[in-house]
Amino acid sequence: MAVDHYSKEWAYFLLKDYAQALTHLEKAVEKSPEDGEIWFFIGYCQERLGNYQEAEIAYQHVIQTKSHIIWTHAAHFCLGFTNENLGRYDKSIEAYKQAIKINPEYAKAYQNLAVAYTKLNRFQEAFEATTQAIRLDSKNIEAHYLRGLMSLILGSINIALEEHQILKMLDQKMALELLNAINKTKKPA
Repeated sequence: MAVDHYSKEWAYFLLKDYAQALTHLEKAVEKSPEDGEIWFFIGYCQERLGNYQEAEIAYQHVIQTKSHIIWTHAAHFCLGFTNENLGRYDKSIEAYKQAIKINPEYAKAYQNLAVAYTKLNRFQEAFEATTQAIRLDSKNIEAHYLRGLMSLILGSINIALEEHQILKMLDQKMALELLNAINKTKKPA
């Protein structure tokens, strides 16, 4: 690994000074252009700075260099997020699916996949992805909330009410938000 955990780029990264970290990471990648870990952190810094197209390029480098599986998984996951921010929801879905293929036990990938599906009005698939996220992490508040919303859209108020009951134990604020959505669907127009 070319990124020295005591180096300037790592210190700036830990301090969340992504612009400074990026400056040093770009110098490091010149010395080690095949180091997927450096490319991953370049992508992450670019993403944090709102430079999504540059982040996408860096994450693609991670994948192309056939880096360690950890960095490849992380790159696919972050590509999903980056593509969402670029409004490329189909690409986002594919990236999350690749992350899931590498690590099918990562609940957050299913949760984010569900969000991407909702952007394309693919509500049944979003419901299924949230169900999978909850199977892997039963305390995933966002997945329970989103599953409740998808249930409402799909016409299953009973599942939405079940999710509300679960959320009451996990997060009162999210439970109230879901209850408000449930109540809006109950009222006649």
